[in-house]
Amino acid sequence: MGLGYLQPDQNQLQVEFVGSNGEPEDSLSYEYVLEGAGSAWTGTRQHTVNYAALKPGSYRFLVKAMNSEGQPSTTPAEIDFSISPTIVESPWFRAGAALLAAMMIYILYRYRLARLIEMERLRTRIATDLHDDIGSSLSQIAILSEVTSRRVPAEQKSDLADIANLSRELVDSMSEIVWAIDPSQDRLGDLVHRMRRFAGDLFTPSGVQVRFQAPGPEEDNPEMGADVRRQIFLIFKEALHNIARHSGASAVRIDFYLDKGCLWLNLADNGKGFDPDHIPRGHGLSSMEQRARQLGGDLTVETAPGHGTTIRLRVPLGQSLIGRRRKSYTDG
Repeated sequence: MGLGYLQPDQNQLQVEFVGSNGEPEDSLSYEYVLEGAGSAWTGTRQHTVNYAALKPGSYRFLVKAMNSEGQPSTTPAEIDFSISPTIVESPWFRAGAALLAAMMIYILYRYRLARLIEMERLRTRIATDLHDDIGSSLSQIAILSEVTSRRVPAEQKSDLADIANLSRELVDSMSEIVWAIDPSQDRLGDLVHRMRRFAGDLFTPSGVQVRFQAPGPEEDNPEMGADVRRQIFLIFKEALHNIARHSGASAVRIDFYLDKGCLWLNLADNGKGFDPDHIPRGHGLSSMEQRARQLGGDLTVETAPGHGTTIRLRVPLGQSLIGRRRKSYTDG
């Protein structure tokens, strides 16, 4: 016998049954099972079985009568029925929800991708405008100041020289800003190239030997955000300026590498060093430590009078860089 499909709220059933094999009713017992509910055959002397809160699905109720000698009936009585799922439990609703979620994820992905492309185009446009407009204008100011200084009295030459020097400094600062926001420079190799060139320009005129060890061209060249590149370069720049101004060093060693998901920068000189307990902390060191904290890293200084100074910077760069082997090449 079949009950057909029951509504989701009709999931509480009471099944009644009675045997008819000619024996007295009180001598009969029964065995029943509800297939689809994960139950096993169960014996009872009652004539009623109750099921509460059945889940949506197809079921088959089977019951057998047992005589006084324990012999079961040859063919069990049978009831087939199904309980319809609620709307939210129906396959088409779940498929629709999954499709809607996939569409939302795709829309968000496309939106984010469009925003990233738009931001990259904006960065390119700003970098180009700064270089072509402001950078060129500052260069012209410097040149005009030098030309004009040849035609004016000697007492005015100093002011014009100051204007020219300030313009050149602004051109250098503008160049760093353009480099920082240019999306075509968002690679570790671009940062290494910038650092190598700055160290050479700073120390070569004074004859200080520079040994720079950094990731080589055969290694992966991961992307780095503009802010990460800029902060690391400013720390590097401030540290080298301090070495050039205060250490009296004849040699500087720079180690720059990736290891266990972090970027490491070690700057060591053979200069006179200092006693950190008796030297007031200047704005430069505090600024470098603050920049390191903004990157989620840390900066330490190891020094002693007569033993040089070593500055160590650690910056975490995410899980994608964990496990890469350290590869580098050296130039002296």
